[in-house]
Amino acid sequence: MLYNGLRRSEVVSLNIGSIFPNENGELLLKVIGKGGKERIRPLYKDTKIILYKYLKMENRLDAKENEPLIVCCGKRISDSAVYKIVKRTCKKLGREDIHPHSFRAKFASMALESGAPITSVQEDMGHSSIETTAIYDKSKKSFERLSVIRINLITSVSDIVEREDFKNGLQK
Repeated sequence: MLYNGLRRSEVVSLNIGSIFPNENGELLLKVIGKGGKERIRPLYKDTKIILYKYLKMENRLDAKENEPLIVCCGKRISDSAVYKIVKRTCKKLGREDIHPHSFRAKFASMALESGAPITSVQEDMGHSSIETTAIYDKSKKSFERLSVIRINLITSVSDIVEREDFKNGLQK
């Protein structure tokens, strides 16, 4: 969730076949988000190592592509199980304020703080609206990003005002 900005439901829905190599042999992750929107994310080195160790420990290195990536008691892990695991683990670490969405939020804020364009972070997160991504922006450059959002909004409003049916509605 942290390295890829995934929603809890997206993590739960991953299958073995969601991980695949690109033409350079680098591993990628196919994520199905809200509304069935697909996005491709790189699989980072730390994530590869953790997943390999997990699959080896579970004796699932030869699992079929359509099998769930993460299982609990032989079945696909549930949203509530992920929530409980994160809460229990963080409580042991003395951080009861952390929940699964905290990792997604941290991914977005770290990306924005490191200078990633807000539109790239929007795509990475699977947001349909840039305003949703802006919520995660805690950096000093947020005023610049808000300006981009305002320009997009003004352009959208301007497009609507210029439409004939809008003008005709004002004249009635």
